[in-house]
Amino acid sequence: MLYIDLDVHHGDGVEFAFAHTEKVITLSFHVFETGFFPGTGSGKETGKGVYNVPFERGTKAAVWEETVKRCVEMVYKSHSPECIVLQCGCDGTRYLY
Repeated sequence: MLYIDLDVHHGDGVEFAFAHTEKVITLSFHVFETGFFPGTGSGKETGKGVYNVPFERGTKAAVWEETVKRCVEMVYKSHSPECIVLQCGCDGTRYLY
């Protein structure tokens, strides 16, 4: 399963819940800056099936959209998941643009 999290905050809870299994791949798109809640999800935080794609505030819509498309395609091709769960947070792009 591929869990895609499109939210301004890092999907740390789901990432943590499935950290010990290779059956769930997590792909989180979020803002990552010093002092921004929850303070996790840097691009360096990776592992088996963990992909974090941090953005800075002010990222342009076209850059965000192209990055999401490329990353989803890459992860999908690499893991061939049987299903996809898409979580779209209400504040998904509040701090972007």
